[in-house]
Amino acid sequence: MAIYTLSAEREKYAFDNGQEKWYKKSVKVDRFYKPVAKGYIAPWKLVPVGENDVVTAKYEGSKNIDLKKVRFASEPNTAALPAKFNEAEQTWTISLRSVSSGASYDVFAVYEGVAIGKLRVVSYAKQQHKVTLVPINEVRLDKTTIEQGLNAIYNPVGVQFTVNVDERMRGNYSWETKTEKDSLLGVVGKSFLGYDKELKETPEMLNLQKTYQQEAGTLDGVYLFVLNGAKGLEGQNKDLLGEMPRKSRFGYIFTANSYNTTSLVRTIAHEVGHGIFTLQHTFDNEYGKGTLKETENLLDYNEGTDLAAFQWNVMANPAVFTTMDKANDGKLGKKGSIWLTPDWALFVYDNSNITGNDTITKAPNGTIYSIKRKW
Repeated sequence: MAIYTLSAEREKYAFDNGQEKWYKKSVKVDRFYKPVAKGYIAPWKLVPVGENDVVTAKYEGSKNIDLKKVRFASEPNTAALPAKFNEAEQTWTISLRSVSSGASYDVFAVYEGVAIGKLRVVSYAKQQHKVTLVPINEVRLDKTTIEQGLNAIYNPVGVQFTVNVDERMRGNYSWETKTEKDSLLGVVGKSFLGYDKELKETPEMLNLQKTYQQEAGTLDGVYLFVLNGAKGLEGQNKDLLGEMPRKSRFGYIFTANSYNTTSLVRTIAHEVGHGIFTLQHTFDNEYGKGTLKETENLLDYNEGTDLAAFQWNVMANPAVFTTMDKANDGKLGKKGSIWLTPDWALFVYDNSNITGNDTITKAPNGTIYSIKRKW
C-alpha cells in the first residue's frame, strides 16, 4: 500500500488518518485501526447521511508509476469513482457519497489491477442539539461567538448546535449549602462514614439543578451553569475549567481561573462531549493510558479539537449505561463499590476489596474473577 490520503481545506467533513499513537494499542478500538498491510493503516473519512464530500489523495510510493493510470473504486474490479487528477500538484480529488447511518464502504486506489491504497468511508445521521448557558456569576457571554465556535468544532462530524443564554439565575446563590457560602460550586460530598469524597453529583450540584428547574419550568436540551470556580478536596480547584457527567443534562463551566472566549468554547465543546455524546477522555486506561496532554483531541486536556473515527461511532451510538462512572471517569474496585463478574453481572460487596487471581480463564478487562472475604 503506497497511497497516502490527506485532509484538504475544501473538505467539509471529518478525516482521521489513523496514525495517532494514543489509540493504536487500545483493544477496544482495534477494529478501527488494524493495519491492512505491513505498516499501513487505512484512514477514515466521514460523510454524513444525505451529504457528499471529497478527499484528496497523493502517491508516496517508491516505485515510478504513471499517475494518470491510477483509478479509485469501491472494489478493485468495479467501476471507477469520480476523481480529478491535478497534474501540477500531483494529487487526486475523489468525490464521495454517503450511505445509510452506521454503514461504511472502502475506496481502493488501483494501479494496473493492484490495490496500492485504501480509504474507509463511514456515514452517520446528522444531529442537532440545544445548549443553554446559565450564568450564575457576572461574566458576559457572547451567544453568537460561542455558537459559531462550537459549530466550528462539531460541524465537521455532522453536529449542529443552537446556543442560548438564560440570565434568570445571575447572582442567585440560594443553592449553596449553609456551610459553603463562598460562591464556589462544591465538587465533593460526604461519604457514608462522614469523610469528604469526590462525587459524580454533589449536594450543591443537585441544589443548583433543583433551583434552576423551579425557575425555568420545562427543560429543553442540555444546560451549563457558568460559575466562578469549584471547591474540591483541597480547597478551591484552580485548574478545573468544567465538569459534566456522561449522559447528563447538566454541566458546569468555571470561568474565574482563566477566562477567554476561545477557552470557554473549547471547554463547552469538551463537556458536552461527555454529557451528550458520552465520550471518555483520551487518557482513560482503556484508550490512551499515560497520554494526558499528549494529543490534539477534544477529549484531552490540551487545546486541540480533533475527534477520531471511533469517537464518531460513539457519538452516533452514545453509551446507555453510565451509572458506574465516578467523579474521575469511573474508577472501579474500591471497597463498597459496584463490581462486575466475567459475564458482566453487577454486584456490591462491602467486606473486602481484595480480588482473587484467575488462574484458569482470563476475565474480560473491567471484570473480576473472584473476591476474597475478610474473616
